[in-house]
Amino acid sequence: MERLRTGWLALTGKCAPADGGAKPACCPEDATPTPVAEQLAAYCAAMFKAPDPSATEKQLAALQPIDKSEGKTQHTKGVYEDHWGKRIDGLRARIKAGESIGYLLRTLRPYPHGTSQRNRVSGAVTDHFLKDFPLLHGTRGFTGRIEVVNGRYQIANNVDPITILHQETAKVTNIVELGSGPGWNLFDLFVLRGAGGRPVQYFGLEYTDAGIECASLLQGLCPGMSLTSRQFDFTKPDVSMVPDNGPTVFFSHHAIEQVEDISPDLYEQLLRRKTPWSILHFEPVGWQRYEPLLRARLSEDLSQHRALASGRLSAMGSDFAVPLNAAINSWRVGYNRNLLPILAGLVDAGRLALVDAIYDFTSRLNVNPVNPTTYVRLQSAGR
Repeated sequence: MERLRTGWLALTGKCAPADGGAKPACCPEDATPTPVAEQLAAYCAAMFKAPDPSATEKQLAALQPIDKSEGKTQHTKGVYEDHWGKRIDGLRARIKAGESIGYLLRTLRPYPHGTSQRNRVSGAVTDHFLKDFPLLHGTRGFTGRIEVVNGRYQIANNVDPITILHQETAKVTNIVELGSGPGWNLFDLFVLRGAGGRPVQYFGLEYTDAGIECASLLQGLCPGMSLTSRQFDFTKPDVSMVPDNGPTVFFSHHAIEQVEDISPDLYEQLLRRKTPWSILHFEPVGWQRYEPLLRARLSEDLSQHRALASGRLSAMGSDFAVPLNAAINSWRVGYNRNLLPILAGLVDAGRLALVDAIYDFTSRLNVNPVNPTTYVRLQSAGR
């Protein structure tokens, strides 16, 4: 538990305030600054004082926040109605042609895999390269692995969201995806679980009509799958359709990212459940654990955004390049900015317990280097 406690402090801040102001709610008062947090705080303070003059106006204009004047929620809905809607006719044609659910999933979205090959030779190589990376040794074994690219060894991610979900849903009654899109993750889990085992009720809670329609088409290829699809909005959450009848896993994968500010009422509803539950988030919010970035992001001050962006290329080799670029990306596209503050507040209050956490990685499900995934698993603190 000490590793997870320390990990949680890292997740929620270990803040080093750049301006001496009060810390956001996500930053524990007794958090000790990490070297990365200190370096990042120094960078932010320097850029706010004097932006990097080498940054061209063209470079900064490319990072200008997207105009969502019609409303951020409606903008996101429109984008994804169009995104999923374009797949509906193609899905119908492929289903009519007799393609199986397994083949559709493999071609529409390749199956991920996250194994670490180890024998006497490969184990020695892995231990040699990973010995200086203690954070890669998590409760699930190695969260990093060695791979070969262009004839050279390099460290690669060994975390797979679908594998984690498969492990965590082995003995549950309900599996609920929040922001499920066309249901790729749920169908992946159904195929991995196979026909045997404990009966499970799947719930795909999705914001768009097009996503729900795609899921309905795919469900027709899975006669043994009990799937309920419903409309869901992270700003007005309602999970009352999920029965409180046994162990339940709720999860999201790069869905909360699309909502700048989610409602904390989601967790209030979960905390009222009487049967065991846990919630797993795979979301690009690791940058929120750094106070200067979160403070700047919440300010919506365009001059601060431009200042942070001005030096990002010169800082690309630094230890804080990943959270810096993730924060800039979040600002540019209007991605989430309040998930970690909400979770940290509930953990600090003793209402939620952090069970596991892995920060800032890419995977086969998300290969965007400026939008890295952070995984957290939480449950009611009383369980």
